[in-house]
Amino acid sequence: MGVGRTMKSSTNTLQKGLDVLFLLAQKNTPITVPDMAQSLDLPTSSLYRIVSILKQNGLVERINKEGHLVLGNRNLSLARGLDEQSVLIKTANPMMKHLCELTNESVHLYALFGDKQICIDSVECSAPLRVTSSKGEIRPIHAGASGKVLLAFLPAKEREKLIEGMEIEKVTTNTISDPRLFREDLQIIRKKGYAHTRSEQIEGAEGIAAPVFDRLRRIVASLSLAGPEQRIGKKNLDELIELVRRSAESISNALPA
Repeated sequence: MGVGRTMKSSTNTLQKGLDVLFLLAQKNTPITVPDMAQSLDLPTSSLYRIVSILKQNGLVERINKEGHLVLGNRNLSLARGLDEQSVLIKTANPMMKHLCELTNESVHLYALFGDKQICIDSVECSAPLRVTSSKGEIRPIHAGASGKVLLAFLPAKEREKLIEGMEIEKVTTNTISDPRLFREDLQIIRKKGYAHTRSEQIEGAEGIAAPVFDRLRRIVASLSLAGPEQRIGKKNLDELIELVRRSAESISNALPA
């Protein structure tokens, strides 16, 4: 019961915080907390606490001693991130469709999402038996080809910081959960330029992934091809790997500076 009440309270607080941000976005002029409380029909005392948290995170700024508030500069970085991701998807999608047509396997585009990975675009093949991933789906980053590529091609310090904060648990019997072996696997992936896994995140699924870089050679996504082991195993693996690598490289080269 205690856990349920805590989760409900956290959800309510989050909703109120979002209401504050949406209200500030709609207003053409700065607004005080009491005015905000009246507009949102919420207690002033609770809004002060929520606004304080938003201010600490750069999402809200106070612009004068009277306490008038506006959206903080951190919202600009969120907007830039969304814009960059939109450009990435727009650039990648036609090449993803082409790769799907060539292989008749599903093709996905993943990006880092904290210490996990999130599917930002997906092209599903027409085969009745296929590996699917919905846009917005969040998965562990330590299991499977796409997540490992995202980790392997990060700068060393950033990669290590993520690994140290992760729980490298077994998702399937094939998931590498030993930290030493996991780090060694990432180094091999980095040297080869791609990842190839079998049943690491989903039993019976086989995946191939390659990195997508921006013009500064920073990894921005992983392009992955995934299908049932029983079908992938009958295909030319080297050819599939080369197709995925070339497609990821084409996306990288097509991204604007």
